[in-house]
Amino acid sequence: MVKLAPTSCGVTLASLSSNISSTVGLNATSYTFRARLTSDNGPTPTYYTVQSASRIVSMNSFIGLVPQYGASYTIDVQYEFLDIVSATPEQSGYGAACTVMMPSIPVIGLSTPTCGTTLSSINATISANPALYALQYEFRLRATSDNGPTPAYSYTTPSASRFSSMSSFGITLQYSTSYTVDVRYKISNNGSDVWSGYGAACVLTTPFFPVTEIDPLQCGVASDDLNQTFNILAYPGFPTYRITLSEQVGETLIPVGTITRTVSNFKLNMFAGAQVNKIYSASVSIYLNGVFGPEGKSCDISTFPPAVARTVKQPFTAVAYPNPFANSFLLDVKTSNNTPVSITVYDMLGRLVEQQQANVTELETTTIGERYPSGVYNVIVTQADETRTVRVVKR
Repeated sequence: MVKLAPTSCGVTLASLSSNISSTVGLNATSYTFRARLTSDNGPTPTYYTVQSASRIVSMNSFIGLVPQYGASYTIDVQYEFLDIVSATPEQSGYGAACTVMMPSIPVIGLSTPTCGTTLSSINATISANPALYALQYEFRLRATSDNGPTPAYSYTTPSASRFSSMSSFGITLQYSTSYTVDVRYKISNNGSDVWSGYGAACVLTTPFFPVTEIDPLQCGVASDDLNQTFNILAYPGFPTYRITLSEQVGETLIPVGTITRTVSNFKLNMFAGAQVNKIYSASVSIYLNGVFGPEGKSCDISTFPPAVARTVKQPFTAVAYPNPFANSFLLDVKTSNNTPVSITVYDMLGRLVEQQQANVTELETTTIGERYPSGVYNVIVTQADETRTVRVVKR
């Protein structure tokens, strides 16, 4: 007689498809395993069998048996051998029975995107790791900061697909915000639909609010035509744009007004206070998810007649973007001077972190802060006699 090997007998298996094995039968040519629910212990229990040339089989190979999570099965084994006298195949008969336990329903986590990362878009695709025999998957989401005893969760509609998206939670997601996502799945177990528990939570951060600007080719050009069309670098889709116009008086910006547009262009005569013989600064923000985002790069617009266009000294300004930043930031420096710009960075303890020089034309591509640890930094931007201090935050 043979029976389940000691490594298979009386244990809880790791999965529904785990292997079990029998002891070795003398001159065995095949093995027949049979299984029944341990609770099915009446006079005529329902057996499920599997025959194999090997003494190792998997729990999901029994004909007609769909293993159930948390169930107990009683298994015994017989083997076939060749009788050395009659040269005919003989059956050994079943040996001692042994009980094997199935595991509890395992939990799963997210497969994409990678936990702890910043999403490529606010509506990025998310997916769960595949679950055996899963009928449906359900994702839930909360603000990572909402980590009290009763956080407010949003849920996706249960679906047979393990793929979903951040837009499927039915709420307005905020940019530059951390969210915690986990997932569960439903299976049919012992004739009933049962949900697993939620797996390991995954923290994801939405991207920075996108910005745009007026076509740089139209900036700095003098024209007294208030009916001239200025083009905005269009953001994908059909968002609303808010254009803010300010008059430049020396180094002071005096607000003129704002307008909103559902198309990516505007004219100065749309502002009630716009006049000729002025120097204006215009900037644009985008309306997404119920709010206007930060303004992009400003654009200088002169309404002096081209023949008498005046040279106005550009006020020296320095702005870091994005701020806060995740990897690196750029400096947007406005100046009328062409001399090199000195950049010196200190941490909050006053320690020098970095020092470099760059031409004004190089600043648009000069990334700063890639190797900084998370924290707050003071960036000193100097050109000739002008100095500006910009405080930046690395997440």
